[in-house]
Amino acid sequence: MTLLIKNGLVFSEFNEEPTRGDVFVRGNRILRLGKFSRGSADYVIDASGCMVMPGLVDTATDFDHYFGPFSVDFQGEYAKRGITTVLGGGMGVSLAPFSEEFDGFVFRPWDFSSANVNWHSVKDFLRAVRRQKMLINFGVVVGYESLRMKFTGERARDLSEREHLAILRFIRKSFHDGAFGVSFNFVSPIVKRVAQEELL
Repeated sequence: MTLLIKNGLVFSEFNEEPTRGDVFVRGNRILRLGKFSRGSADYVIDASGCMVMPGLVDTATDFDHYFGPFSVDFQGEYAKRGITTVLGGGMGVSLAPFSEEFDGFVFRPWDFSSANVNWHSVKDFLRAVRRQKMLINFGVVVGYESLRMKFTGERARDLSEREHLAILRFIRKSFHDGAFGVSFNFVSPIVKRVAQEELL
């Protein structure tokens, strides 16, 4: 199947400024940008007066803090704004590992009392996400504050050597399980009071 999106204001990585033009698509792949006749495609969308752009990636969001991966309606709100990919776990807080201390930092837009949200690893969490219907792409980074709270709760005390090594092991395992990185919130009251050496 071919699709022609005609006469849109096209934003692309190839041009510094958006240009008025067409986008030719075959299957799920953009083949060319330019000007094409209406008869060149199976389906035509008139994008006059509209912007045509690649899906936006939101890396500074609290999407997962609202349990977004588990709500098609919540995902739909992102998709309506052109956001097709979200990176969860920002601002130092992630849903994996989930702990009682972390529970106060997330917002439950619906009743989760019957759901098992006790993910002990990124692997467990991503497995739960994969079982959901997803409208957008979702990736995760590990929130450092979430890891720290597994050991210290909300206290800003120094980590023991054993705790520090356990956090480093969890981070390495998280990368292996599919996490894209680690996030920090340097204005958090907890992280502001930890030793700089711990974060390096």
